[in-house]
Amino acid sequence: KRPFFTQDLSLFSTLSLQDSQMIHTRRIGAGSDDGSTFITPIDAAVRATHQGESVNFGAFAVQEDSLASGAGKAFYAARTTWRNQQWQSGLLATRTERPGLQRTAETLTWDSQYQSNTWSWQTALSRSDIQQGHANPSTADNPDNQGVALLAAGKYQFTPSFDLGVELLRLDDSFDNNDLGYMQRNNWRDLALLGSYATSPEIAGLSRLKHKFRLSYQTDDAGLKLAAKQDYLMALLLDNGAQTELQLVYQTAGWQDNIGYGSDAFALPSAWSQRLLYISPYVGQLTWAASVQLDDQGFDGLARQFGLDLTWLPHANWTLNFNNFFREGDGWLIANRFNQISSYDSELFATNIKAAGLLTDQLEFGLHLQWALLDARSEQVWQIRQRQLQPFGQYTTDTSFEDRRLTAQFKLRYKLGAYSDFYLVYNRGGELFTAERQQQAWLPAIADLWQAPGQSLWTAKVRYAF
Repeated sequence: KRPFFTQDLSLFSTLSLQDSQMIHTRRIGAGSDDGSTFITPIDAAVRATHQGESVNFGAFAVQEDSLASGAGKAFYAARTTWRNQQWQSGLLATRTERPGLQRTAETLTWDSQYQSNTWSWQTALSRSDIQQGHANPSTADNPDNQGVALLAAGKYQFTPSFDLGVELLRLDDSFDNNDLGYMQRNNWRDLALLGSYATSPEIAGLSRLKHKFRLSYQTDDAGLKLAAKQDYLMALLLDNGAQTELQLVYQTAGWQDNIGYGSDAFALPSAWSQRLLYISPYVGQLTWAASVQLDDQGFDGLARQFGLDLTWLPHANWTLNFNNFFREGDGWLIANRFNQISSYDSELFATNIKAAGLLTDQLEFGLHLQWALLDARSEQVWQIRQRQLQPFGQYTTDTSFEDRRLTAQFKLRYKLGAYSDFYLVYNRGGELFTAERQQQAWLPAIADLWQAPGQSLWTAKVRYAF
C-alpha cells in the first residue's frame, strides 16, 4: 500500500521546518486507536490528481477497517495550487475521523513561495481544529481545541558559492497536526540563521570544500528558553568522487519542557556532539559509507554511535543494500511517568537488508528485512519538583526495559504496461516490549519474533493507468 500514498506526494507538500509535515502518510493504516493491532487494514482508498501549466489540484480519501471495536479511522485531504514562473501559492485541507477516540481533527494550510535569481522565500500559515468527545477524560472540560502555526524561510544567494538564510517557526500550545501530519512538538518558537559557503581549493586530491552552519534560538510560546543546537558541517569532495563530512553540534544550556507525560520543565546542561562520515566513490559493484559519532548525553553521560552502509550491485538488474547501526552509552533520559525521569545505560542495534531485482523483464522481486533491539538498564531515577531534580532512587528503583522489533516484506510486481502494475506483497513482523530483561542473544530474539509474529498479512493490488 505504500506506493499508493507516496507517489505524487509532492503535490500535497507544504513548507516543512524541523520535520513538521501536514501529511505524514505512515499515519494511514498504522496502529489502531483501541490498541488491538499495530497495523490496521485499509478497506478502501481513492486518490485523484491533476497537474496543469499553472493550476494543480488533488484529493484522496481513505477508510480503514472498522475493526471489532469500530475504531477504524478515516482520512481525507484536498490540495490546490497556482503557480507562475516565480510564484506559487496554494491551500491544503485535511480531516481525520477517529471514532475510537470520539475525535475529529481538521487542518487548513495556506502556503506561498517566491524564487528569483538571488532571492527565495517560503511561508506557511496553518490552523488546526480538534473536536474531542468525552471519551477522553483529559479533554472532557475542553472539547474544542484550536491552534495556529506559522512557518517562514528566506534565503539570499550572494554568489553561486555563498548564501545566507533565516527560518522562523512558531507553533502555539494548542496547535496539533499529529492525526494525519507530524511535528516534533508544539508550544515552540525557533528562530534560526543558516548559511553555506563552498570553495574549490588548490589542494591535491580535493575538488570542493563546503561549509554549512545553522544557529538557533528556541523558546516555548511563553518565552521559556529551551536548549538549542548550533550546527556546523564541513564537507570535503575528493577528486575520486569520495566524500568526507565532519559535523560539530553544540547544544546550549536550557530548559527541557517536553520530555513526556506532561512533566514539568527542568534544566539541561550544555552538550557537544561530533560526527565523522566517509562515503566511498559511486563506482564499481560495491559502494559503502561509515560513520562514527560521540554525543554528550543527559547530565554527564556519553554515547558512542557507529554506522555502516553497504550497496552491492552484483548484476545490472539486482541491488543489495545492507545497513547497520549501533549506539551505546549512559545518561540517556526518558520520562517514566508524570514528573519522574530515569537515566539509562543503553544499547541499540538496528539492521536493514534490502534486495531488489528483475526475475524477468516484466517481473520484479523485492525483499526488505528490518530488526532492532534496544536494551536499557536504569541508572538513576529523579523526581521533578518545582523545576528541580531530586534523586528518587538509585539501584533500588529499577525501570529497565527491553524493546525488540522485526518487520519483513516480500514483494512481487508484474508490469502490465506503462504506469500499470500488479502487486503481490507478504508482510510479517512482531514486537516485544518487556520490563524484564531477557538477556537473550540477538539472533534467537529475532527468531522468536519471526516464529510468533504479531502481523502476517497478504496484500494484492492492481494499478491501471488510462
